[in-house]
Amino acid sequence: MDKKDKNLLDLEYLRILESMIKLGLYKLEKDLISLIDPLVSLLDGSLDLYSKEQIDHYKQQMDANRNDPKFIPEPYQEKDDQIKKKRFEKSQENEIVMEIKSKILDILSLIMDIQDDKRLSLFLIKFHEYVEGMEPMDFDYLKKMYEASLSSDIRAMTDLKNKEEYQEVN
Repeated sequence: MDKKDKNLLDLEYLRILESMIKLGLYKLEKDLISLIDPLVSLLDGSLDLYSKEQIDHYKQQMDANRNDPKFIPEPYQEKDDQIKKKRFEKSQENEIVMEIKSKILDILSLIMDIQDDKRLSLFLIKFHEYVEGMEPMDFDYLKKMYEASLSSDIRAMTDLKNKEEYQEVN
């Protein structure tokens, strides 16, 4: 399997991950948060390996620090300018890498939206506890939004929002 095939496989993994998040298969916020570090690491690119020397350098560091779970390897400083330039040249392989990075940003944005929805729902529920005059139906709507945000059920939240907008129009 060459680099292009591996990158295409990574892109498909990310598409599946995005679909799983949208479908609510990641129900707990801690599960979503556990995805952030690996995604940011992929997005960073400072540990991307392009030559045999880089791979050997990385393996040596990892072997030497195998027992340290917080160890972060140092990037290899490439001596050959051609290899440095290859990373930034336009090619089909680099376009796939850019698609991967774009998909990672989409997933991170989705995770942040879910967290924002949950926080807003929590705020509105707490706000309702202190403010009088809200209709019971409104409180039920907020409660359902909160429950949907806890389960990361994007579809349920969207359905609730659409139903509320429909009731406002009619």
